[in-house]
Amino acid sequence: MQEIIKISENTIGDSSVHSVSARDLHRELGVKKDFTNWIKYQLAKGFFIEGEDYVCIRQKRRTQTKSGRNGISVTTEYFLTLDTAKEIAMMSRTEKGKMIRNYFIEVEKTFSRQMIQPKNQSDLISVSTENMRKEIELLEFAFENLEMSKNEKRLFANKVFDKLNFPTLETQPKRKIEPVFTLTQLLEDFQISFSPHEINLKLQSFGILQRVGGYWFLENLKFGVNKSYENHTNPKYYKSTFQELLDIVL
Repeated sequence: MQEIIKISENTIGDSSVHSVSARDLHRELGVKKDFTNWIKYQLAKGFFIEGEDYVCIRQKRRTQTKSGRNGISVTTEYFLTLDTAKEIAMMSRTEKGKMIRNYFIEVEKTFSRQMIQPKNQSDLISVSTENMRKEIELLEFAFENLEMSKNEKRLFANKVFDKLNFPTLETQPKRKIEPVFTLTQLLEDFQISFSPHEINLKLQSFGILQRVGGYWFLENLKFGVNKSYENHTNPKYYKSTFQELLDIVL
């Protein structure tokens, strides 16, 4: 497997873990925004915790101005756990981000294969049972402590069930094929005086709509779909649930 981003060992919290330089991730994702503001935004957006999901290392280095004066500058390097790096890559919603996330998954698989294997069948059963217990505990913790929609719970449960070779749940409720409309069309049909931009901002404040890479992305698929185009998505809405949507935001 070709190395895309260097994986190093760093102490995060009380453990020595495999980690990734956030600066390397920023470069490989091809982000145009300056590194410092970008990484601060990503860490805040993902609710990542310093000492658990990443660590900051501040480094001093000598500098010299054009006039020849010596000085000292301080730079902050961020090292991310592989899970954190995967999430940030996924949040970029780009093909490069998807490729980098898949790379981290393959790296984790490689590290797992390098771990000491059980010596006999009895040890194998013991390890499998322990892994199952941990996965179920993780699932229970997530459902009890995180605010998740029904569909998000299904998706999360399916990831755990897939690991355990359990049958997965249906991730989306089945619905008849229904025509979809632009927000402008439906606002006119329902005789709503607000502009599409105003409604978009209201939907965003309720967590129904997200702004991703300069484009709107519908989070709650009960109200519509995200139509994919060459490099962006554009939400379109069901007429049957549009009044319910209006009742929420107006």
